[in-house]
Amino acid sequence: MIAFTKITNISAIFFLVITLMLPVKAFGETEQVEDDKARQKLLRRTANISLWRLKVVIERDGFYSARSALNIWRSNAKDAGTFDQNKFDEFKKQIYEKSVSSNMKCIEKCLMDENYTDAKICLYWWKTHSQVLDTFDPVKHDELKKMIEEGKEKKKQLINTNQESMKSD
Repeated sequence: MIAFTKITNISAIFFLVITLMLPVKAFGETEQVEDDKARQKLLRRTANISLWRLKVVIERDGFYSARSALNIWRSNAKDAGTFDQNKFDEFKKQIYEKSVSSNMKCIEKCLMDENYTDAKICLYWWKTHSQVLDTFDPVKHDELKKMIEEGKEKKKQLINTNQESMKSD
């Protein structure tokens, strides 16, 4: 009978230990699920904030700031599992269209100001970004390039003429 009591006691202790351990394990799993939900919520919130910032930057800032904001949004959205390639492509298109437009304005302003070095730089970026959009017009590019080169030559001639007239005085 003593052996039977020992076996019964051991079985009872074993049973109690198991019944006490199961809720601990279940609680740990519940805690893990809650942590995952909180993490996912934080990732989605970060992606939404990045999306909002991207929209503001596209509206207000220049090309490089917008590209950086686009890449940050893409990374955060992928982490949150909310990335949409179509949205990404649309934002990228908006950024490049704004760049093409602002570079064309830059070329025009620089030509009016006779700043041909900057006009050439703006022409380069206009060409590069319009090629990305598949809107590059080689005829327009050649015309603008010719205008810049002619303007440079006229400016050089004017400077040389002024220098010669100063020497003769």
